[in-house]
Formats: sequence, structure tokens, C-alpha cells
Amino acid sequence: MGKKSMNRAPDGELMTFAMKAREQGNYDQALKYMKDILKQDNNNPAVLDLLGEVYFEKGDMQNSHRVLTKSAHIAPTNGYKKFMLLGQMSTHKKAIQHFQKGIQILLKMHSHTKQEALKKSIEENIAEGYCSIAEIYLTDLCHVPHAEKNCGEALGLARQRDPENPHVLQLFASYRISQCKPDEARTFMVEVIKRLENQSHDFKLNTAKLLMELQMMQEAADLLNELRGEAAQNSEIWYISGVCARLMGNFEEANHYFETTGSFEFVYPEIREALAWEFEQIQPHLQKNQQGPPPY
Repeated sequence: MGKKSMNRAPDGELMTFAMKAREQGNYDQALKYMKDILKQDNNNPAVLDLLGEVYFEKGDMQNSHRVLTKSAHIAPTNGYKKFMLLGQMSTHKKAIQHFQKGIQILLKMHSHTKQEALKKSIEENIAEGYCSIAEIYLTDLCHVPHAEKNCGEALGLARQRDPENPHVLQLFASYRISQCKPDEARTFMVEVIKRLENQSHDFKLNTAKLLMELQMMQEAADLLNELRGEAAQNSEIWYISGVCARLMGNFEEANHYFETTGSFEFVYPEIREALAWEFEQIQPHLQKNQQGPPPY
């Protein structure tokens, strides 16, 4: 009888407790509930999927990969999210295979869904999957034959599914930069700027870096000013603000941003190292300003 009650997952009581614990950020308790279920049914894919997701959110990639790989073997046609996570934890062609599998499951879900809100959510996830594939061809696999073509095709499919997605538009800008088409890249970045609301600080910071690369300096400066207000304790934001100000010729401002960057307890080693070079670049301009105008 005990085993039968356990086999009710994912609707069983323990599964409900596990999901609630996860929502509350109590990962250890969630893990305990799921492991109790697996003692009775260690091949339950729904529980394995949730267990792998919790391990992933905890940063335990080794266990997450192990559990989700087992689930993928048991239920290879269900649970798109496990394949998306496996893709994130894998590299090169193996990662692409996982993302493609997740997209296949999503496409099947989409074809059987009639609710418009749910269809839209599925399309957004499909677009993100194609974006993940495009990113791999844009970075790790940029050297393989047909990488540019494959990247463009993945981005095109992503845009078909979710044309307003800022992630898709930003990736298209990066793609155009790699093709030495800065004007087209700028067109995409203008659209990205319009859609930054509710985006993460990392996404906004990456947007600012791309704007700077495309010489859209004022747009980058405005975005960085906004970011400093939102995430004042992020040393990288202050550092990139300094670089932007230096490139715009605002050396006093750049000096302030670089000094603020150096004052943080945690600074990425590569940024700490770059600060010395940055101070070296702006120092002559600061000295010139301190000397004042020439006498008449």
C-alpha cells in the first residue's frame, strides 16, 4: 500500500511538498522529499526531472547531469526542460543535440495545444532553444563548416516563433557583427533597447557592451547609468561605465567609475588587472585638465 501511494507522483503528496519546498528556495528539503519517492520508484521520470532541476538550481551540475541523463533514457519523448538543461551542461555538438531534442518535444506540445496563452509560452521556449543553438555556432563551433549558415538558420527559426524576443534580436545583432554588417546590427540593437524592461542585469550589461562595440556610445552610457542605479554593487557595471566614459572622452567621469570599481571587495581578476591599464590611459588627460587653460 505504501508503494502504491508513492507511485502517485507527480500528483502525490510528497511531490507536492517537494515542489512547494523548491518554490520557497528550500532545496535540501525538496531533495529529501524526492529521494523518499525514488526509494519506492527510482525510475519515475517526473521526479527525476524535478530532482535534476533542483540540483541545477543549487549549482550541483554533476548530480543534475547524472539524474537528467537517466530521465532522458527512461522518457526520451517527454519533459523538454531536462533536454534544455542538459544542453546547458554540455558542449559543442552534444549540446546542440540536446537542444534539438527539447525543441522537438516543444513542437509536439505546440501542435496539440489549443490555448493561445500556452501556445505563446511554448513558442517563447522554442525560440530560446533555437537561440541556444545559434549561440553555440556563434562561439564554440564558429570554426566548423557551415557554422555561419547554421547559426543564421537557427536565428531565423527563433525569430519566426518569437519575433519580439529581445534575446533573439540581440543575438541577431551579434550575428551581423560577426558578418561585418554593423549597420544591420545597429538596427537590431535599436529594437533591443525598446524591449529591455524586465530583462536581467546581465542581459542589459551585454546590451551595453554591444552598443559600445557598434559605436552607439550615448545609448550605451544611458543604459549603464540605469544599470548603476539598479545594481550599484556590481563592480563590472562600474568598470564598463568607465570604459564607456573614456571612449567618449569623459576622463574625469571615467576616473570616478574606475576608482569605484577598485573599491569593491570582489572584482573579477581580469577586471582588476585591466584597471591598471585604464588608469594609465586616462592619466595624461586628467593631468592636462588639472593644469587648466594656458595663460594669455
